[in-house]
Amino acid sequence: MPALLNYEIVTDPTSLQVSSDGVPSVGTVYVIASNTHQAPVKWEYIDVEIPVGKDPEHLTEDPAAITASISKTGARKWRVAPTFAREGEARFRAKDPYDEPVTLRREEALILKLENIPVSGKEGLVCLTIHEKSEGGDSVAAERSGHYTTILGVAKQSSKAPRNFRAESSLLDVDAGDSLVLRWDGPSNLDYWVLDATGTEVHYAPASRAGVVTQEGYSPYVEAPKRGTTYTLVAAAADAGQARAGYFLTTTVHARIPEFESGTRTLWVEGTAAKGRVAFAEDGVAVQKVGSEGHVPGRVAADSADVQSVKTVLVRGRGDADGWIDFPESGVEVFHGPGRDLGTVDADTVKARQVRGRNEADGGIDFPERGVNVFHGPQQEAGALIARQADVDSVKTKWVQGRTDSAGWIDFPDTGIEVFHGPNRDLGTVDADTVKARQVRGRNEADGGIGFPESGVNVFHGPQQEAGTVTAHRADVTGVNTAWVQGRDGGAGWIEFPAAGLNVFQGAGNRQWGTVAAGKADLDDLVTARALVKERLTVQGGLTVGDVLETQEGPSRLIVHGRLEAEEEVSAHRRLSVGGDLSTNGDLTVHGDVHPLRNLEVGGDLTVHGDVRPLRNLEVGGTVSASDLTVGGKLTTTGEYALTVHGAAVFDGKVNANQHLSVRGDGGWVIHTNDEKVAVHANFWVSGESLFHGKVNANKHLSVRNEGVGWILHTGDDKVAIQADLRVHGNLHADS
Repeated sequence: MPALLNYEIVTDPTSLQVSSDGVPSVGTVYVIASNTHQAPVKWEYIDVEIPVGKDPEHLTEDPAAITASISKTGARKWRVAPTFAREGEARFRAKDPYDEPVTLRREEALILKLENIPVSGKEGLVCLTIHEKSEGGDSVAAERSGHYTTILGVAKQSSKAPRNFRAESSLLDVDAGDSLVLRWDGPSNLDYWVLDATGTEVHYAPASRAGVVTQEGYSPYVEAPKRGTTYTLVAAAADAGQARAGYFLTTTVHARIPEFESGTRTLWVEGTAAKGRVAFAEDGVAVQKVGSEGHVPGRVAADSADVQSVKTVLVRGRGDADGWIDFPESGVEVFHGPGRDLGTVDADTVKARQVRGRNEADGGIDFPERGVNVFHGPQQEAGALIARQADVDSVKTKWVQGRTDSAGWIDFPDTGIEVFHGPNRDLGTVDADTVKARQVRGRNEADGGIGFPESGVNVFHGPQQEAGTVTAHRADVTGVNTAWVQGRDGGAGWIEFPAAGLNVFQGAGNRQWGTVAAGKADLDDLVTARALVKERLTVQGGLTVGDVLETQEGPSRLIVHGRLEAEEEVSAHRRLSVGGDLSTNGDLTVHGDVHPLRNLEVGGDLTVHGDVRPLRNLEVGGTVSASDLTVGGKLTTTGEYALTVHGAAVFDGKVNANQHLSVRGDGGWVIHTNDEKVAVHANFWVSGESLFHGKVNANKHLSVRNEGVGWILHTGDDKVAIQADLRVHGNLHADS
C-alpha cells in the first residue's frame, strides 16, 4: 500500500555535479511531501535515508556536513514547529519535538531540505529511502502499526564541457628560462586544440577511444611567448575533424620583458619606480623627467655619444656639484653647482682684447700696449682695483675702501678726511690707540659733543653747548645729582626723585606707575592697589582682605565673610562653619562638624567625622559619610543606622536595606520586609517577566495575562478559569 503522502524530489543544480580532486561540488536536495487527500493526514515521523560512500550509488561521503531544515506551505502556521535533524549516520528524521502527531491538512505540503551536500565523486543514480509513519487521509483502512516506504532517485553527473583553462603562471620571465604550462579539466571523449593569438595550433590532445568517459586533467608544455599572448582552448566531439566547432575558453599570458619583432607604436615610454620618460616627436625623441609643472626636459646618461652635432641649452658634468656651460646668444657662460654660481675656466693661456664682468655696469680690464686699464660701466669709466697687496710709490684717489662693499672707507674732502662704512655714507668708526683733539662732536650743529678742559670733560649739545646727556653701558662715579634716571631708550622705565623719596614710572604713557623688581624689600609699610606673589607669601601678623577674608588672633583660623567656592578638594581638620553656601567640585573632607547656614553642594565624596547640618539643600555627587546628618528638617539620621525621610523620596539607583525596609503611604504601610519575606499590603502588578522559586499566595484575585492575547489564567469567587490550552505532562487529579 502506498504512503499516505505523495513524494517528489527536486535537486539544485538540476543534475548534481560530482566532485573531483581539488574541485568539490556541493548540492541541495528538496523532498516535497504533499497531502493529496480530502481529509487531514496525521504523521508521527518521516525519515529520509541517504546512501553514504564513494561508489556511483552513494550520495555523499560526509553526511555530517549536511544542513537539514523543514518548512510548510499554506497560510496556516504551526503552533509548535516540527524538527528535521540527523539521527544516526545517514538518517534524517522529521517529527514533533514532543513526539505528538502532526496534522497536515489537505492541499498542504511539507518541504524537507538537505543543503550543503558534498556530492561524491562518481557518476550514477542515487536512491533515497523515505519512511513515513502516519494515519488518516481518505482511506478507511485501520491504522498501520509500521511505516510506509517510498523510494526516490536523483542523478549524479560529471561535467560534459571543459573548464578551468588557465596558465600555471601567467607572468613569465623568458630571459630566465621560464616554461609555459597550460592546464584545463574536461571529459576524455573530446578533442582539444590550443591556439595562439594568431590562430596557430600550438598543441593538440585527441579524444580517448575508451568506452568509459572520465574527467581528466590536462597540462601540456608549450613554447613560452615573448610578449603578452591570449591562448584559446577549442574542444569538440571526436568526429568534428578540423571544423573546431564546440567549446571555447581563453587565457592570457604575459612576458615580464616583452619583445616585439616588428616594432611597436606608442606616444611615450616611462620608467616604473623612476618616472623618466622618452616621448616620440616628429623629428626624433625627447627625454623628459617629472617636474612641478608636469614632464619637462630630462637628462640623458650614457657612456659615450656619437652624434654629428649637439644643440643644447647647457652642458655640465655628471654630478650636481660639477661645473656647467651655458650658451647665451653672446657666447658661453661657465657656472658650477646647482645654482648659477660663476665657475672657473682652467686654461694655459687666454688671449682676449678685454675681460669684463657679466653685466654692462660691471667692471672690466682692457689690455693696451702700455699695460692694463681697469674700468667699469658701459662708458668704461675708470674703475676700482681690489688686491690683497699693492706695492706702489704713491696713490692718488678720491676715496679708499676695504675689500667688501660693507667695509669701511675714507673720503678725502678739502677739509681733511671723513670715515664711513657700508655702501652708503654712514659714518664709520676710527679705531686708534690715542686721539688728540680739542673737542669731539657730531656732524651737525645741533648734535652733542665732548669738550676736554683741564678739569675733565664737558658733555654738551647744540650750538650753544648746553649741558647734554651721557648714555653709557656702565658708569663708576662717586655721586650723581639728577632730577630723574631712565633706561637707554625712550620706551624704558624711569625714576624720579621728589622730596618724599622716589617714584618709579613706565616708559610708555604719561607718568604711569612702573614695577619694582627686587630679590628682597625691607619696608615699614606697604600701600598698594594690588599685589602679585609668584612664590610663597608669609605674613607674621594678621591678614585682612577688605570685607571678604581675615585672620584673627588666638587659635589658627581663617574667616570668609562671603561665598567659599573650591574647584577641587576641600579638607578641614576641625570644624567648618560657613555663613552662606558651601560649594566644591571635588571631594570635601572635614575632621570636625560642617554647619553651612544655607546650601551644601559637593561634586565628589563628602566625608565628615562629626555632624552635617545644612539648613537648606544638600547635593553630593559621590558618597556621603557622616556621624549625624540633618538636612533642613526633611532628612534625619537617628540612632546608629536609622534614616528617616520627612517627605517624598526619589531614588535614581538601587536602595539596599541590609535588615528591614518599610514603604508607607497615606493609608499605612505598602511594602514591608521582615524575616526574609516581602509583604505587599496593596495591589501587586508585574508588567514584565516574573520568576517565583517558592509559593505565590494571593488572598483575593490572581490574574496571569499574555501580551496581545489577554488573560490566560484568572482566579475569583473560589474558582480558577483558564482561557487557553491546558497541557498536563503528569497526572491530573480532580475531587469532582
